[in-house]
Amino acid sequence: MRIDDDGKDGGRGLRENSDNLLKFVNQLGSGGTVTAEAPIEIRLRTVLRVAAWLCLAGIAFATLAPIGWRPTTSFSPSVERFTAFALAGALFAAGYPRYLWASAILIIGAAVTFESLQLLEATRHGRVFDAAVKIVGGVSGLTAGWVLAWLLRRLR
Repeated sequence: MRIDDDGKDGGRGLRENSDNLLKFVNQLGSGGTVTAEAPIEIRLRTVLRVAAWLCLAGIAFATLAPIGWRPTTSFSPSVERFTAFALAGALFAAGYPRYLWASAILIIGAAVTFESLQLLEATRHGRVFDAAVKIVGGVSGLTAGWVLAWLLRRLR
């Protein structure tokens, strides 16, 4: 069973997924509990999407909060920036595999916007170098997430 229909199976995958989705929605609507019969792809995709948006919200907080509130690690700030955006990119690519370009625009736009908004906070400073690190991290994560999603689809 596949969530997306690439057209190679004559629409069979789309019909199977529609039937499973209807079964899942009916199960929810009847007050029943969601069991293991719910399509695993839908549950996994939902978890990935929620995690992606939470990750981006966490990045926004860490980037825009006053410097004293910023969480720190033992790594350099550039490594932190790269890793955070790589994780967000990977989650968006895996959660929205059919919308990779939209995810790329979102991640790159977020990097530029967050750095620009730092100029409004007195204790922060937005720099082009920091935005570039975030963009490279985000694109790396998008690539890794897309490859992982592609491999998982091929293994099924």
